[in-house]
Amino acid sequence: MRSVARSDKRVIIVGAGPVGLVCALASAQRDIPSLVLEAHSELFLDLRAGSFHPPTLEVLEACGVTKRLLEIGIVRLALALKSHLIHSSCDGPGKRSTSDNRKLSGCR
Repeated sequence: MRSVARSDKRVIIVGAGPVGLVCALASAQRDIPSLVLEAHSELFLDLRAGSFHPPTLEVLEACGVTKRLLEIGIVRLALALKSHLIHSSCDGPGKRSTSDNRKLSGCR
């Protein structure tokens, strides 16, 4: 197997979701050309993620976007969940369970 020069490397990324686009950004920052393939021709507006968790922000830090995300984002100090099921963490059907995130290590 021959050694491939850095300029000969190419990356094909399937999917232009958050993971695919971060892969494309990371490749570009390393001067590796990439081609992103996406099945949908229009922007997908039904986003499934409503927040970035600390481990995700740590990964994005390497791409240099964490600071900007924190500047434009909304920091939630508490999280309220409403469930139609009975869970030990909730008060019952239709009740809310609240978590105070300020009690977590590293929260501001």
